[in-house]
Amino acid sequence: MAIHYAANVKNALRAEAPYGITVRKWHQSAIGDTHTSHTLPGRLYVVQCEWCPEAFAAHTKAEAMAMFRVHEAEMTELDAADAL
Repeated sequence: MAIHYAANVKNALRAEAPYGITVRKWHQSAIGDTHTSHTLPGRLYVVQCEWCPEAFAAHTKAEAMAMFRVHEAEMTELDAADAL
């Protein structure tokens, strides 16, 4: 499942492991540097698409729904080929 976080959700945009570094080594290094391994972002509203594994998380229901509505509009937009 892919979860898309609102920009104001703490640690929503996590960095990827640098090229050539394994995910395991990235965890070890990051935890060693920061002395933390997790975050508790607090209460989040999550809206999941009924038809794909996309989900949208935000601090307010309105914000999560707005993010979902963008996805919904993108998915229901007809391509030129579909209109034929």
